[in-house]
Amino acid sequence: MANEVNYAAWEGTYAERELILADRVVTARYSDDNARDFPQTKDIAGWPTTTIRFRKQPVVAASSLTDGVPISGNTAYNPTQVNTQIGEVGLKFAITDIASDHSFGDAMELAEAGGMAIIEKETTDILNLASGLSQTVGTSTSNLTEAQMQEALTTLSVSRALSKGAKVGVLYTQQWWDLVNDIGTTMQAVTGQTPRDVTNDLTAPFNSNGLGGNLFGVDWRVNPLVPTANSGADSAGMIVIKGRTLGEALDGGIRVEFERDASGRATEVVVVKRYSVLEVEDESGVGVVTDR
Repeated sequence: MANEVNYAAWEGTYAERELILADRVVTARYSDDNARDFPQTKDIAGWPTTTIRFRKQPVVAASSLTDGVPISGNTAYNPTQVNTQIGEVGLKFAITDIASDHSFGDAMELAEAGGMAIIEKETTDILNLASGLSQTVGTSTSNLTEAQMQEALTTLSVSRALSKGAKVGVLYTQQWWDLVNDIGTTMQAVTGQTPRDVTNDLTAPFNSNGLGGNLFGVDWRVNPLVPTANSGADSAGMIVIKGRTLGEALDGGIRVEFERDASGRATEVVVVKRYSVLEVEDESGVGVVTDR
């Protein structure tokens, strides 16, 4: 067959090529999605349904009791739920024999590019959930400040029940540097510590794939895919409770298929993924909307 992808140690068959792709390309590309652990995830691969349910636990309260007096009545415990329908995203390439033979790329290279595109789409969909959070901090067209970050964390901690769990946050690149430049304006006045004393290495996002370390008790990510707000004037970052505020339904992983079009003298590469993202618990998240 013309236009096969050949490897030194393999006799190229479609099954072998797809196995190599899964091991060497698609899985590796997940490292570019530094928000993939924000949502709670459920995989329905093999289930006889395309709809999945995410439960939202109610907040209940205890009351004082009197010795010898039976508890009157039951405490209502009524979980609610939100449902989501699995969707599909993907793309198709067609590389001609001439293009492949003269180093314009081959099927493996196109599959790698497709895998990257799928990951960026999935990451963008997760980050776009920030725009749906009803609780927000920040001032439009103004830089993010340390005081606003403290306001966001205060908002989250008003209810202990809603704030339980690890906090994760994501900011646009400029939002991060605006925050860095403001570190110390409030904390130093209270503690006497220098900005370096109360923060991690603030250049970390540019050395470790956007992982900003822990700042103010939040595990931070910096991502250029953070959406805009207010007609592009601002960025919409967020702080959420990991595995609680957001949800993602999956139907397996990335699927890559090769198909030979003999009459067209070309090889088609199709890259597809099935998933859906949603907001599960609005109260446990805060949007961070400040100057882009």
